[in-house]
This record gives sequence, C-alpha cells and structure tokens, in this order.
Amino acid sequence: LGDLNIEGAVLRGDDLLLLHRANQSQPRNACLRFAWLEVWRWLQGGGGAVPLARDTVDYDLGAIDDVALGFTDATALPAGQWLFSAVAEATHDSYHDGVCVGTAIGIVAADGRLRALHRLAGRWKVEGDAATVLADAQTLELTLVTDADDRSQPASCLTVQLALGA
Repeated sequence: LGDLNIEGAVLRGDDLLLLHRANQSQPRNACLRFAWLEVWRWLQGGGGAVPLARDTVDYDLGAIDDVALGFTDATALPAGQWLFSAVAEATHDSYHDGVCVGTAIGIVAADGRLRALHRLAGRWKVEGDAATVLADAQTLELTLVTDADDRSQPASCLTVQLALGA
C-alpha cells in the first residue's frame, strides 16, 4: 500500500475493517479486513505475532476535477453494509494537506461491492461520519464533520439525509 494512511475503521460482525486513504501519488483506496478478536487480543498485550489481514479489497472511487477521491472515515450500517466518506484533496502524500475540491459519500454492500457513490455539493472536507437509520427504515440521517485544515477555522457539523436504497 505504500505510505499507509488508515482513515477509517468499522466493526462488522467478526471483522475489523481498516480503510487506507489514497492520495495523488498513490491513488489506491483499500479495505483491509482483520479478525477482530485476534486484533483485540493483540492490542490488549496478549502477545504473539501482529495479526495479518484476512484480505485486502481495492476500491476505485474515481476523482473530482482530476483529483482522486480518498477514504476519510466509515460507519457500519444494517445488514453488513458500511458507509464511507471520501475527499478529493490535491496532495501527493499522506501527511501534508492540499486543496479540497470535493467530497463523496458511498455505501458498500455486505458482499464488499461498492453499491452507491454520491457527491456532496460544495467543497466540504468531510473527515468524520455517523449514520442513523430513521423510523421509515429507508432513510439514513448522516452527521458529517468537516476539517478546514486551518486552526483558526472551526469544524462544521453537517446533517444530510440519504435514501438507504440509493
């Protein structure tokens, strides 16, 4: 994966999913799947070898204005699905910030396939997300937190609704 940049994590059943974020020099987004109990024991000092990923799945999220989208966070959804945020940030490494040209929100099905990808209006740099299934069981209410990459600018908290079947 090159310069590893884990930006999101999701617990899904017995699996821990860690999301590696792409950048302009390394446009590879990847989901590394680990056995959660193995990772938990290791983190608690249970000894043994560092757990190895069960598998790695690459995701082509496309680009906005020729800037690759890269994972920034994720959250679990019902039935084994997960939602993620991805930002198109014009930077060539995993550490230095660049100009944000846009954000997309996506849904991955329980089988690991990218099911939906929706671009947000504006140039928000969404770096945190949470989802609540509303009473109709068909709508997600997303809470999204932004990062302006400027200590003098406060983060924004956005609320967006998205049809779960979208």
